[in-house]
Order: sequence, then C-alpha cells, then structure tokens
Amino acid sequence: MFVLNEVGDLIDIDPGAPVEPLQFDPAAISDRQFAQQLAVLDVITEAEALAWAARGDLPEAMETAIGQLPEGERFGARMLLSSATTYEFAHPLAAQLGALLGFDEPTRRDFWVAAAAL
Repeated sequence: MFVLNEVGDLIDIDPGAPVEPLQFDPAAISDRQFAQQLAVLDVITEAEALAWAARGDLPEAMETAIGQLPEGERFGARMLLSSATTYEFAHPLAAQLGALLGFDEPTRRDFWVAAAAL
C-alpha cells in the first residue's frame, strides 16, 4: 500500500505494520508564515502580506472577516491579529476567522501545515 509521508513523498508501507504518528504538529505558526500562506492562496495580496508581517497593517480580507464578528470581539481580534508574533491553531479566534474566510476544518488544518513549512 502506498501513502504520503509528512513531506508529501509517496512511500510503500506494509499494511500490517504499526503506523507511526506524524512527528510534525504545527500547534503555532509565525505571523510571517500566516500572512505568507494567505498570500500564496491569493486570499490577500503579497503587498498586504508584507505590510501585515512588517507593520501589523491588517489586509482588507481580514478587516472584512473581523467585521463579521460580534461587535464586542472586534477590538480584541484586531489587537491579536495586528500585533501577535505567533498564532495558535487551537485559539478560538483561529477557527472563527478560518470559517469567515471560507475554510472548513480540514482545509484550515492543511493551511496551517503548509504555512508551518514556509
């Protein structure tokens, strides 16, 4: 049986052999990785990604997503997104914003893994 390993290579495995858990678990990614991966996916522009990572300037897509949050959560979301240097996958805002940007949970996980590899 053939499967993909953690770096995307197709490998032949014995179906009766014990499965090794992935060693790679990106619980957190940097602000640069987050912004860059959004730009790779054309969710934001490269210029927006650079401005966000360098100065904390939030891209239009993030402002639009934040605008869909309850009013009492918007300031905290802006503060976190504009000033954090790392983003936690398990943070409640990560799931909320992922959904607002159109990511289902498997897609959000794939995004996080791809961002962590940058």
